[in-house]
Amino acid sequence: MTSQRFRFTSADEFVPDVVRISDPLSNLTYLIELDVQNPGLVRQYAKQAAQLLQALEDLVRSADARVCEGSSS
Repeated sequence: MTSQRFRFTSADEFVPDVVRISDPLSNLTYLIELDVQNPGLVRQYAKQAAQLLQALEDLVRSADARVCEGSSS
C-alpha cells in the first residue's frame, strides 16, 4: 500500500502528498470501526494504517529541515 516513498520535494506538492496519505488513513479508521467483530481484518487494517502513519512521518520529517531553511532566508 505504501510502497511509494513520500519525501518532501516542494511546497506545492506537500499538501497533495499529505492528502494521498491521510485519505486512505481515514478510510482505514472507518473500516476498523465497521469490522470490529472481525479481528483478522482489524489487524490487517491496523497494519496498513501503521504503514501510512510511517509514510506521513517520513514526509513531515523530510520537509522539516527544508522548511526551516526556507524560513530563515
